[in-house]
Amino acid sequence: HSAQVALSALRNALWKFNLQLNDGKTKVTPSKLLYKDIWRRDLEGFTFRARNRKGQKREVEHIVDLASHHCLESKDNRPAIWAINDRSALNKDPGNMAVIVDSVLRLGRDFPGCIRSVAAFLINNRDMCTDDVIKKRIDSWVREIFRLNNRFDHHYELAWSMVIAGVYKVVIGDTDLLKKDVN
Repeated sequence: HSAQVALSALRNALWKFNLQLNDGKTKVTPSKLLYKDIWRRDLEGFTFRARNRKGQKREVEHIVDLASHHCLESKDNRPAIWAINDRSALNKDPGNMAVIVDSVLRLGRDFPGCIRSVAAFLINNRDMCTDDVIKKRIDSWVREIFRLNNRFDHHYELAWSMVIAGVYKVVIGDTDLLKKDVN
């Protein structure tokens, strides 16, 4: 009851300044229910420490496993987005760039809601993705993502895959445009 009185007082105060509360988004939550998501605590607590190629590869694989686990547990793409964005700040060993790109592409394939972060990573790190093996992986991934999402009319994923295709000069052909039977 006291929460309703407080909200009413706040609503009246805001009204004087021609402002309004959004009732659909406004609520009073007991402080015991306010805590950081478990995935955020686990991922933010992870620190890339390895200075050698082998250790860094293990850490990249570990953070992808953590993010994947938390995406599935929470039914939320934010852990994958966080992992991709955090990896962007990683001091990259050029010898591990293929591992890093593969992990980013895996997250983008498995959790399509993070495809915007995949695009940002690939665009911001294109100077480190000049190796032919990496470019072939990106090409193959873009085509796969395009084919998978085209048949379901997933326009968000299609748009971002087109952005990546444009940056990496991936030519989308007629076979990529065909809508195959979903059954």
